Amino acid sequence: MKYPYEVTVTDTGHPITAGVKDFRVASEQYYMSVDPNNHVLAESTFTGEHLPWLEGKTIPQAWTRTWGRGRVFYSAVGHDLDDLQNPDVTRLCTQGFAWAARQDA
Repeated sequence: MKYPYEVTVTDTGHPITAGVKDFRVASEQYYMSVDPNNHVLAESTFTGEHLPWLEGKTIPQAWTRTWGRGRVFYSAVGHDLDDLQNPDVTRLCTQGFAWAARQDA
C-alpha cells in the first residue's frame, strides 16, 4: 500500500545521516522484525489510518550493521521514483552506499 508518512532521523551523528533532515515520502511503509544488533538511523511510526493493528508502532526505516569485516546499509525508503528525488532521501542513500563501500560520499 502506498501512502504518505514521515521518516525521522534518529542518529544525526552518523556519517550516513550527516545533513539529512526528517522527511516525508509517499511509499510503502514497511514493517518488519529486525535484529536488535542493527544500528537504527531513521524510523517511522504507523498512524493506524491504513493498518489499525500497527497504530503507534515504530519501525526502523534505515539501519546499519557489520557482517564480519563488511558493512551493511539498509533503507526501506525508495520504492517510488518521486521519493528518490527527495534531496534528503538522495543524501541518505548516497552517503549510505559510500559508508558501506568505505568511500567518501
